[in-house]
Amino acid sequence: MLWAFAAGQYYQAAAIVRQRIKEVDPEHGFLPIYSLCGHSIELSAKAYLRAMGHSIDQIRAGGHDLMKLIGKANTVGGRNAVFGFATEADFGVLVLLDHYYKIHSFRYPEVGHMTPPKPDLAIALAKRFFEIVEPICKANNDVHVGKPTAVVQPQTKHPKLS
Repeated sequence: MLWAFAAGQYYQAAAIVRQRIKEVDPEHGFLPIYSLCGHSIELSAKAYLRAMGHSIDQIRAGGHDLMKLIGKANTVGGRNAVFGFATEADFGVLVLLDHYYKIHSFRYPEVGHMTPPKPDLAIALAKRFFEIVEPICKANNDVHVGKPTAVVQPQTKHPKLS
């Protein structure tokens, strides 16, 4: 569940960055948003695969290829699982995001023209994917205690120290 937890943090960070960019430079500065959204989607897919029993090695085989990871998640979960909610527009956002994300163009841009999705659409897609995956990971948490898919428990005071 830790990967799902991190996926939520990444899409939330993208939303915060987006809001700040709107205030200071609404026409530029989207690369960090795309990188954060791509990482959120990647972590959500990997968390789902782990929750469904895939080994770390099986998950790593997907690399940073969002389309491959989403395809694998849908195969494991059946037609309506995980990314089954996607509309044609959502699929287009994923295709555009994946094209640049898997080759790290958002982190290491090169000279040339990029046609990524609109930042708000990328954030919305990462958020929806996380919101679908999180309860699945929580439901499977007992199987994954001590592993990256385990739920992060809030710290409490030790009873003897209270």
